[in-house]
Amino acid sequence: GERCIAIAPLPDYAIDHIDTGQYIDRADGSFEYIWVWNGKIHRELSPSAWAALNETIAQAGEPLIRSNFDVYQDDRILIYVKDDCSEEDISEKFFLVVYPSDESDLSDYGRQYGYDNIEFRYQDRADRRGERCIAIAPLPEYAINRIHTGQYIDHADGSFEHTWEWNGNIYTSE
Repeated sequence: GERCIAIAPLPDYAIDHIDTGQYIDRADGSFEYIWVWNGKIHRELSPSAWAALNETIAQAGEPLIRSNFDVYQDDRILIYVKDDCSEEDISEKFFLVVYPSDESDLSDYGRQYGYDNIEFRYQDRADRRGERCIAIAPLPEYAINRIHTGQYIDHADGSFEHTWEWNGNIYTSE
């Protein structure tokens, strides 16, 4: 529709406040702020953002992935949804491995492996209302051939265990 959503992942450490906004670069090297917000950070989604995500999920119909979390794709965003969500479900880390259509789109680090690896904690990209949990993962801007996503548990010995995963083709254009 006419709604635009921008998502910026937050770091794993505790955040006290955040400064954010938008600006326009000028040809002379200066810039002009369009809007600025400085204040306390609330990791919960606003009621309107929560409603918009639920509307997007309803319009999407069938999920891309049916697993521990159902995963919906809305253009450049993956939306992870679990209706009977427990503390265990949200304590595990999420992973998203993105394989591009053209490996030259990857960062230098990603080119070593042929993919971008995105990991995030539920608390940094999600919200919970009642028993429903929703997490959001923005997809890179390049054309995507395939993703591998799921959740895992880190063990004290440095190993990890996938609790659920999906490996499949999705195609996006640039």
